Amino acid sequence: MKAAAHRLVLLGPPASGKGTQGRLMEEHWHVPVVSVGDVLRREIASGSPVGKEAASFMNFGRLVPDRVAVAAVEAWLAGGAGESFVFDGFPRTVGQARALDEVLARHGAPLTAALWLELDESAIAGRVDRRVTCADCGRSFQVGSQVAARDGVCPVCGGKLTVRKDDDPVTLAERLEQYREHTTPVKDFYASRGLLRVIEGGRTPEEVFAQIEAATANPQEATA
Repeated sequence: MKAAAHRLVLLGPPASGKGTQGRLMEEHWHVPVVSVGDVLRREIASGSPVGKEAASFMNFGRLVPDRVAVAAVEAWLAGGAGESFVFDGFPRTVGQARALDEVLARHGAPLTAALWLELDESAIAGRVDRRVTCADCGRSFQVGSQVAARDGVCPVCGGKLTVRKDDDPVTLAERLEQYREHTTPVKDFYASRGLLRVIEGGRTPEEVFAQIEAATANPQEATA
């Protein structure tokens, strides 16, 4: 029997585990997990019109407008994305969510679910305080439960573990404020479409992934 298609958005606050769950989806489901930042960088490298416009913002440290981000996503889809895919951390605003719906409808590939990793802010602060990231493979780990020390080596590839520059209380507070203002309304948007699946993000990565598998076992496509 042909496996059901997974066309998902993976959302949640900073340090909620989106990157970890994205890797588990790639490993277990063999689906591409895509960040819009990566898509934009590919467009810039290719020299495409979308890439040139994105570069005019990104090269000066400015946020890329929604229309450019969505245009890059559409270019990626047109390049043969396949029946299943996961967008990591996108859309970040209701405007982006509406635009993404329109793009996916044009490609006959509506979302099957919007996954929301729920984690309270005290747990987020604790994770950020204990988080280290491998400078080589980019994986993140928690000091004390997954690695012994901040200055150790990556248990996956042996690379050097480092602390992200944005993993400090001031930056986290700013990121959470942006999240509350711009991204939290996306939760209501997808709830109104019947696509929202809330996942308890405070459990182990394996337990969280088990929740995701259960929540996406019977995909429901969006309707206009």
